[in-house]
Amino acid sequence: MPKIKAFLDDTAQIIGPVFSFEQEITGRSDREKAIARFVLDKAKLVYEAGKKLGGVKPLGWFRANLEHYVYVKKYSRNTEGEDKEKVAQALERIKMPSDATEREIALREALVEYGNRLVSEDLVQGTWGNLSVRLDEKTILVTPSGIDYASLRAADMVRVDIDTLEYDPKGLKPTSERGLHAMLYASRPEINAIIHTHSTYCSVYSACEKEMKLTGEAAEVFGETVHLAKYGFAGSKKLARNTAKAVGSGLGAIMSHHGMIVCGKDLPAAFNNACLLENAARDALATR
Repeated sequence: MPKIKAFLDDTAQIIGPVFSFEQEITGRSDREKAIARFVLDKAKLVYEAGKKLGGVKPLGWFRANLEHYVYVKKYSRNTEGEDKEKVAQALERIKMPSDATEREIALREALVEYGNRLVSEDLVQGTWGNLSVRLDEKTILVTPSGIDYASLRAADMVRVDIDTLEYDPKGLKPTSERGLHAMLYASRPEINAIIHTHSTYCSVYSACEKEMKLTGEAAEVFGETVHLAKYGFAGSKKLARNTAKAVGSGLGAIMSHHGMIVCGKDLPAAFNNACLLENAARDALATR
């Protein structure tokens, strides 16, 4: 089987820096095996579709190895063994904040709902991707790190300070991309919801390091060009700065080797924008 150098960070993380599309997935829980298989199948589609854009570009040996190392150390779990019990116990300890208003509870429930809708639309896989909403001028609610969307509850969402990125250490750890979310909220007061996904067709542009040209409804929402953010390691300040710059005054960006990000006036609008951008990417590739 021919070996491929990783060109998407999720493939590097869960599969490794070098892989084959048909390789056997072993040594993991059934859940992780299923996610790994989905990621491999997505990578194969991205690889083939990427030929229309000039071909995918490898992450590079150092970047791919670092992505894989961090994932194995921090996120990979045997979700059918001891770690499943630990995760369940951790989630059980998390309670809704006693000072949560009805509005905050509704926003938390909406994050759960739209997280699951992203899964149903195949826009996210496993624990990849993240969502957030603006709670008030100083605080955002974000999805937690490393927890499967199917397991999330309203109480699990994490309050994060926009300026300091501080959060309650007694609760769950927020997504590693909280800095990116906070940076966008701080610079764009009209934005109240953000969604980041590793969706398949936007990932073709991501892997090929290409911006996306749009027409029709998508162009009306995003403009004629969705810009490309230069690569930054997942969760890094560099990724946050590069992506915020690419989004600019618009509502979305392609993230090199990492997927895409969209914004909206509220969570339904951000979700619709995520679907719109992914569908636009699929249609554009189909006509090339």
